[in-house]
Amino acid sequence: MATSYNAGYDVGPCGTVNHFNEVVGHRLPDMFILDILLPDGNGLDNCRQLRKNEQTVGVPVLIMSAHQAKQDVEATVC
Repeated sequence: MATSYNAGYDVGPCGTVNHFNEVVGHRLPDMFILDILLPDGNGLDNCRQLRKNEQTVGVPVLIMSAHQAKQDVEATVC
């Protein structure tokens, strides 16, 4: 479900890794915002998959999480 905001952004939230994988196959955004902890997986794994995909390798990724220590996030390579 996409929501349009006044700033001109079209936001498409995905609450699970499975939903994310379905959406990425049909729609290429200008930016990915990933959470590290998802109910069915890990946003860092998603990021690694994006970097290996020829279509998504150039799309910027912002990784965030309220559940990990800063050093754990910084030490992880995407």
